[in-house]
Amino acid sequence: MRRRCAALCALLALAIAGCGEQEDTQSTARDPFPPIRGPKPPKGASPVLRELYRNFPAPAPNTAIPGSAGAIAAGQADCAGKTPLEVARRYISESELSAEQRQAVAGIARHERQPSANFPAGQLAALVYQGTFAGPLAIERYRGCVYALAQGLKRELAP
Repeated sequence: MRRRCAALCALLALAIAGCGEQEDTQSTARDPFPPIRGPKPPKGASPVLRELYRNFPAPAPNTAIPGSAGAIAAGQADCAGKTPLEVARRYISESELSAEQRQAVAGIARHERQPSANFPAGQLAALVYQGTFAGPLAIERYRGCVYALAQGLKRELAP
């Protein structure tokens, strides 16, 4: 459980810290997540929407984790068409979260009302979703879920 929480905290810290940084245009053989060039934001997109496109590209399967592609697809399917609050409410009773994580999750509604480029509402909801799974594929499900939630916010913010 501690290992999973530490990995999740590290993922959230990386996602938030990555805002505004330049993407590396060359990947190395050791990089399990090479840079992905996704679709460009629509013309006239707000700065938040442009950053969402940059920060939440389609997740690529991690070849080092067997079943990664299926777990990502499952995460996308489970979270597609839902708001972060809907995902959190659906999975909170099944999720193994610490007291600190539950406290952070309580702020999802506030984060939904004030969307930002690092999309904390979606990341927190995906954390709740991920907490219902164990093993190495849990993070892959998280990646699929947060991507699906970000897609919903992109549609909502599109000009």
